[in-house]
Amino acid sequence: MKPSYKSLLLISVAAAMILMFTFSTNPYTDSRMAQLIARANSYYLQFPQEKVYLHLDRSSYWASDDIWFKAYLKDSPTRNCNLSVELLNSSGTIVAKKKYWAQNGLAYGDFHLSDTISTGIYQIRAYTNWMRNFEDRWFFRKNLVIWNLKDRKIHEDKRQLRENKIDIQFFPEGGTFVTGLKSKVAFKAADQNGKGLNVEGRIVDDLDNVVADFTSNFKGLGNFIFQPMEGRKYEAKVTVAGQIEMSVDFPSPQAEGVTFAVSHQDASQLHIQVHKKSIASGYNLTAEYILLGQSKGFVYYRKNIELGKDKFDLDIEKNELPTGIVQFTLFDKDVIPVCERLVFINHHDQVNIEISPDKNSYRTREEVQLQINTADGEMPIMANLSMSVFNPDAQLEMEDYPNNILTHFLLGSELQYFGK
Repeated sequence: MKPSYKSLLLISVAAAMILMFTFSTNPYTDSRMAQLIARANSYYLQFPQEKVYLHLDRSSYWASDDIWFKAYLKDSPTRNCNLSVELLNSSGTIVAKKKYWAQNGLAYGDFHLSDTISTGIYQIRAYTNWMRNFEDRWFFRKNLVIWNLKDRKIHEDKRQLRENKIDIQFFPEGGTFVTGLKSKVAFKAADQNGKGLNVEGRIVDDLDNVVADFTSNFKGLGNFIFQPMEGRKYEAKVTVAGQIEMSVDFPSPQAEGVTFAVSHQDASQLHIQVHKKSIASGYNLTAEYILLGQSKGFVYYRKNIELGKDKFDLDIEKNELPTGIVQFTLFDKDVIPVCERLVFINHHDQVNIEISPDKNSYRTREEVQLQINTADGEMPIMANLSMSVFNPDAQLEMEDYPNNILTHFLLGSELQYFGK
């Protein structure tokens, strides 16, 4: 197959980026880094990570209903392909499966639910043949509820489902946790289905001293600042959903190392801080580092860092970075990754959509006319859209803040790319 014009253009851009980044005070380090960038860019060009999003008409259904959807494919290696859509029950068994033809990144279809389908929580899953070459975590998934009036019990206790298995994890910022250095520690509490759970707790050392408190603020997520002390061990005492008490292991701090923190300085800048700690009797950490910022396999930022002291501060203009998830990695002089941090950048450069009804109120079954305008900034543009209309009071939402096409393509699917 001959490479497309787009592929040739991307290869040229990648080559230009590699040449642009070949100026360094250390030729050996520069050569290793150029090879690393070239391999990453080459892999992404050869194996683009295709993504798919299904816009469903509702979040819950009755037996004998139709599940209508429109599928959007992004970063596809081919213009046209088959799209497999499956419906799975709570045990993971496929109860229905159909294939649809996707053209130019779009597909349309529906699932008809039988009148014998059982009440429960189901999952709709979508993928292409290309996506099957990689891990199935790339597949699109969305949970939904199906009701059947023939069942005696049509109400599912979702809280019991969540209590079957609880997973609580702690993540020091940058991936390193060093004694004597303050670090931001993020945490996540979820049930066996990956749904966030409200949690609160405290960090206790081996002398039973409370050294930090924390409370989740969104979908079981949160963070707190903590400075581990040398010689101490720590444990998390946690209360989940206001009633389940647990003890959770806490990451063990290192005696020496590098910490890496990123914060949004303002609407236009990111602020980066690098701290280093080495012990006199141990290995003296190198003071030469390389900071790379990349997104979707392409490097958008590079900076050589000289740590003359134990701290380095840096401001980065956000307009140098694309919208979406940007991965910052700190490498030492031997091109070995030391720290890593993901940052979300939003330039609000998506298509602007304005919907204006012809009236403020309507009678039952009265025709509704909508004026829809799409623009890139102030410039009108063509757009392929989909819209579903339903009574929200008659629906059961599985999540308080369900994903949409923007959060899926810019956040959810990109986090899968970085293996998170």
